Parts: sequence; structure tokens; C-alpha cells
Amino acid sequence: DFGKRPRKISKPLNTQARRAGERHVVVDQEGSYASSITRTMSTSKLASLIEVKILTGKTHQVRVHCLSEGHPLAGDTKYGNQQFNSNCRSFGLKRLFLHAAKLSLHHPVTKEKLDFEAPLDADLRSVLEKLNLCIN
Repeated sequence: DFGKRPRKISKPLNTQARRAGERHVVVDQEGSYASSITRTMSTSKLASLIEVKILTGKTHQVRVHCLSEGHPLAGDTKYGNQQFNSNCRSFGLKRLFLHAAKLSLHHPVTKEKLDFEAPLDADLRSVLEKLNLCIN
């Protein structure tokens, strides 16, 4: 549980690391700092639903930051916990539980701010319900 209050995670991420020839991002002093703000939305006995605001934009930032705090993402076969992932599959999770609810950017030409929102997919909502986690 990250706690109900927003919490900033700022750690250096090395995106050049390799594992079995494949890119594997790690927290490493040789990396570039990445910052995220996390907030726990809901907690059950088995899992927590957290909101992450990405302040930088490094490869696998959310996945590695959460892992470094002892909270791997459900369904993450690259950085996650195999036993936890197996438990989550029994609740119907068939993929990485990661969802971009909001996205804001500035158009490169017009400089207009563009905001996008996307509701959580039905498959992920179903998993939350089975885990007794509520979303707002």
C-alpha cells in the first residue's frame, strides 16, 4: 500500500541494462532520474489499485518505480511477481494491469493543449470487482 496521500517517487532508471539480450530497465545511479507521483485509490487483502501521475517519461517508468517500492504490477511478466500473476489470472486477468486513464499533451505546431480520457476496459473492471477493489 503506497498510502492514501500522494507520494513522489524519484529514482534514476537505467534503460540501457540488458537481461538475456533484452532491454530490462533497472533503478541504477548510472541512469537518468525519473519521477512519478503515486496515490492509493483502493486496497483489498490481495492487491491495491493505485493512480500514478508520470512527471517524466522514461521507458517502463511506472513498472520499475512500483517494483522498486515492493509493489509489482499485476500481470507484469517482465518485472512482476510470478506467483502474484498466477493468482491474478485466477481472477480473470489476462494481461498487464496498466491503463492510461488520462493523457495531456501540447500539439507540436499549434501548441494547443490536448486532453484525452479513456474509461477502464470491462476486462480490467471485472478483475477489480473480483479482487474487491473499487474505482471512483
